[in-house]
Amino acid sequence: MTPYVVDLSAPSPLFDYRPYRESDAAIGWNASYTESAVWPSIPPNNSQPHIEVPGLGFAYRRTRLNGASVSVSFEGLGFYVCFTAGGATYELTLNGSATDAARSAAGSACKKSGAESFIAVDGLSVGTHDAVLTVTSQPADEFRFFGGGVTLGLGTNGFEVDDSMIIDDLDKGWKFSPRSEPRATWDLHRGPSYFDNTLTFNCLYGPQYTATYTVTDSVGVVLNSALGWNDHAFSITFDDVVYNMDTTSHWLDNNTIFFAKGNLNPTASYDLTIASYSSDVPNCQSIDEFGQPVNRLCCISIDSVTLLKASTSLLTSTTTSATTSTSGTTTSSTATATQHSGTSLPLIVGSALGGLFLALALVAVGVCVFLRRRRKHLGTAAGVYQPAGLATDTTLSPYFPARPRYAANTESSKPRLFSHGSKVSSTPPSSSSGAIDSNGVALTDEVVRRVLDHLALRSEPAISQRDGRPPQYSE
Repeated sequence: MTPYVVDLSAPSPLFDYRPYRESDAAIGWNASYTESAVWPSIPPNNSQPHIEVPGLGFAYRRTRLNGASVSVSFEGLGFYVCFTAGGATYELTLNGSATDAARSAAGSACKKSGAESFIAVDGLSVGTHDAVLTVTSQPADEFRFFGGGVTLGLGTNGFEVDDSMIIDDLDKGWKFSPRSEPRATWDLHRGPSYFDNTLTFNCLYGPQYTATYTVTDSVGVVLNSALGWNDHAFSITFDDVVYNMDTTSHWLDNNTIFFAKGNLNPTASYDLTIASYSSDVPNCQSIDEFGQPVNRLCCISIDSVTLLKASTSLLTSTTTSATTSTSGTTTSSTATATQHSGTSLPLIVGSALGGLFLALALVAVGVCVFLRRRRKHLGTAAGVYQPAGLATDTTLSPYFPARPRYAANTESSKPRLFSHGSKVSSTPPSSSSGAIDSNGVALTDEVVRRVLDHLALRSEPAISQRDGRPPQYSE
């Protein structure tokens, strides 16, 4: 198995935060940024529950709760986590057993984010593993979790991984249900921060709202998308296994990894389905994480899918083998032609010219394929597999997954801000009050208007003037 590291930022839905993903730090986990002094305003059940505040620095989750935990379930060869204990004791278990002690983050990828410690476990057998990090005492300050990563196992027969095949959200291979219709179901958002400048999103909640892509000829797959503050519960189904997830955050978090799977059979096909629904949270739009009544949208989005394949090294080996076989046939033909050289000189000359033209045509096709792959790769050069940082100076920056290894964020001086609209009306939909989607679901004018709010957003955020510590929450 070839190891392939997928770095995960703290907001990634692959991390499961308990008891609350986004709350006051005294009762759960609180989404935060290392250099932010201005925080989102969060009045209860308000039609404008957030102020668009850009996160500055590195995304992390913080808690002061004894017993708070964060976990990740993965199939692969290893994992790592980055954190600052803040005076608390903690325990990291893998499949129910304690792992090695933490090490200093100095000199590691974790240090760049501001984490003081990290724990890494490698050399695992291919299979499903569950890692759980639990705070076991009251922190003197705050326990801060900065994310981590998982190491996939890919069957490339010893060759490197080719991750240049990136499928955009507008690719014809996507199947949307109900079909993608502006102002009704799956809609489009454009911006320079997204792969190929587009993001497909849906703010209607229910198991009927799905997007499916069939993965073929691949040894692994990675789903990348963006996080907005109207994004909450959703699910991913892969190879008939359902993964219920959550992205709740009061920040406009950066693009991140939603799903990663290795150890795929390249001769098989797999359906990757993302649904705007989670069976764990059937009432996402009307009941919040604390069990309280709420009136909100629950959105989900798709940016791109990267298909992991065996690198061109393996393809070159195959080509060489084929060339050798062809060369052998050519040699045999030439020998036969030589035996008849006295009577077939024109045929020999014609064959030689035909072979020359064929070789030139193959070279031309190769150049076209190379240039096309180069354009798909967005100019990102392949590199040595090295530990990547979990973030850079601005975590709301454009993120492009076309890399030899996935990094949680990329550098840019211009932050990206977006959300999927505002909260919906509590008035039940009726066929006379709005549009009807292709599934026959009635959409009120209020729902349509609220969803369209997303398309009217601009890049100039309304910054709160309230500085200092994050806001406090209560159940």
